[in-house]
Amino acid sequence: MIEDLLYRIQSSVDVVTAEAAIGRLPAEYSVVLELHYEWGLSRREIAALLEWSPGKVSQRLTRAISLLKYELHPEAFRKAEGLIKHSL
Repeated sequence: MIEDLLYRIQSSVDVVTAEAAIGRLPAEYSVVLELHYEWGLSRREIAALLEWSPGKVSQRLTRAISLLKYELHPEAFRKAEGLIKHSL
């Protein structure tokens, strides 16, 4: 469920906003989020369905979550970038 994903990334946005953000991700990332969080499929089941290795599914899922966090809260990433540049 999308609510589980939002809890995992500690986001307070509503489900409609999250679904829209997922829809803006490249298909290779949005599909694994949807299959895992909407359909409840395991990484192994997704791998079998997409004919990918389980490692590729895990990698895409991890990257998809990172992209979604950025899509939902870009200001947090810009702030972090500023802090890094300032500290160098």
